[in-house]
Amino acid sequence: MEPVLKDGDRILVNKMIKGARLFNVFAALDNEDFTIHRMPGWGNFKRNDILVFNFPYQQNRWDSIRMDVMQYYVKRCIALPGDTLEIRGGFYKIRGCNEQVGNYQAQQYIANLQHPKQHGIVFGTFPYNKQLKWNIREFGPLPVPQKGHVVEMDRTTYHLYKQLIGWEQKKKLRLKDGQVLLGDSLISRYRFEKNYYFVSGDNMANSQDSRYWGMLPEEYIVGKATRIWYSEDKFTEKPRWDRMMKKSNKGILTIRFNIKLVTYEKKIYLKMALGITLLVMIGTNICNSFKKETLSDLVLSNVEALANSRENGDKTWTAPRTIACDYQQGPWHTASIERICEFCVTPNSCTPRACGM
Repeated sequence: MEPVLKDGDRILVNKMIKGARLFNVFAALDNEDFTIHRMPGWGNFKRNDILVFNFPYQQNRWDSIRMDVMQYYVKRCIALPGDTLEIRGGFYKIRGCNEQVGNYQAQQYIANLQHPKQHGIVFGTFPYNKQLKWNIREFGPLPVPQKGHVVEMDRTTYHLYKQLIGWEQKKKLRLKDGQVLLGDSLISRYRFEKNYYFVSGDNMANSQDSRYWGMLPEEYIVGKATRIWYSEDKFTEKPRWDRMMKKSNKGILTIRFNIKLVTYEKKIYLKMALGITLLVMIGTNICNSFKKETLSDLVLSNVEALANSRENGDKTWTAPRTIACDYQQGPWHTASIERICEFCVTPNSCTPRACGM
């Protein structure tokens, strides 16, 4: 059996299934609006895939979706875009699909637990509506939006999709007198522009997942976890050699791993910034060296021209200087009021100027 992911596991992530993401990292770090583009991919995510994604809510602000670029979660994909999800008796069900989804042992534990609240388990779930009364044992049906999917807008769909629609349209969705308003416009139906997923942790008794915060936008998904490339015991800090290079299609990473992943990403950003800085410095030094070399050649040419003029009897070559040069030729030195007119033999020793000033 493939191993369950544990604290201290490091995983390889396949970003090419849907294509690697391209976006303005600096705008994301500054909480500015940005657009995420994807390179061409070669497939689609499947149910039970382990997905690595950016958490869709910043600083626990549950009223609006916004990608947290420095916080990564790792959860199992339960429902795909276009699926209709239910939880019945604590077990996940996908309408029209007989596939077992999620961690069966964890679902069985939730189903058999007598008093979940006494065990510190949050019983109520998304969308936290008193009329729907959804919880970790009885949930749904929840149609997971697919791009192009049209829903009729009423009280129920308002509560289910208000964050998603508000995020897509950059407008607030409101319910007034039983009618749904997008901004100031009354809407009776809505066509989704994005794909969404429902994800869950394998440790369902203690997992912050779609049961509690809703559906995950596809563009927030980094990729699919594939293998454990390194594992370290969090207490002894010793490598766990038996876990390395194992497939990671079972289990879920913990919050501790997420923190380590964030730290690792920060190091990457710092290294990138340092590399860019070094490249700029190297380029600047090369440019300055070129300028200095060009200037030195120009000075040498001027000195040679001035020397030739002096030999021909032209006295305009001399320059008043207050700093002595390395080499001087006595016959060419004349006294001025406060300065010395001199000729520089070496090109870098001084710069000639007109004398008599």
